[in-house]
Amino acid sequence: MHLLHFVSLFSLLTLYVAGFPLDTLINGSRLLAPRQCVWNAQGKSYDCDKFLPSLKDIVDHLPDGNDAGLADANHHVAFYTGLDENPEATGLLIASGFAAGAPRQILQFSGAGTMTARPEDRYQTFVDCYSQALALAVIKPDVCLFTPRDVRPREDSAWIQYEYWALTRNPNVKRIWKIDPRDASEMDELTDEEKCHFNEPHVLWDRDKGGQTLPPALACHVKYAADGEPRTKWPPTSG
Repeated sequence: MHLLHFVSLFSLLTLYVAGFPLDTLINGSRLLAPRQCVWNAQGKSYDCDKFLPSLKDIVDHLPDGNDAGLADANHHVAFYTGLDENPEATGLLIASGFAAGAPRQILQFSGAGTMTARPEDRYQTFVDCYSQALALAVIKPDVCLFTPRDVRPREDSAWIQYEYWALTRNPNVKRIWKIDPRDASEMDELTDEEKCHFNEPHVLWDRDKGGQTLPPALACHVKYAADGEPRTKWPPTSG
């Protein structure tokens, strides 16, 4: 799945993986709620149009520090995929606050504008759009992917469909690091030396060393007014 979070959405205690520091994130979780709701006094309930926030709405919201947004130059972002067979590693990432680990936890978009789609599966549609938006909103140049080192991500994973290609199209992203978060001490097939280095990060993609911009696989189909990327101007990258 996807992971990534600079918002409290995947709340994260400062975590050091093989010496790679990830900044503390704070988690704010709410259930996905219908938008454009109007109070019906007669029925004593809300009438909602079921619209979802557009990709642009989400991307624009993530840097909003006044509303729990942490997509800024002070926060690293991380994703994970292919850890379904390793619940302990997945649980660690979720407990640490990584976004993909808890897709039910989302932000409310109180001031969103373009609501243009009534998808049949609103929950999955939001998760897909949020995955892509997280990749497009990254400001820090280094991004982490937590995944087994010997497993190729599934073609139907959020990482392949919505996140990886979007990260390569984000000019702020310079490097994507691949880290296997599993506990090497329990792997009897490894030597002591291999266990010592098992969790070290390895470069998966490097823009300055010929990393190519990848073509879109799938994209959020909750459209926004203008064609193209959600941003025309990008915040400057940082350290």
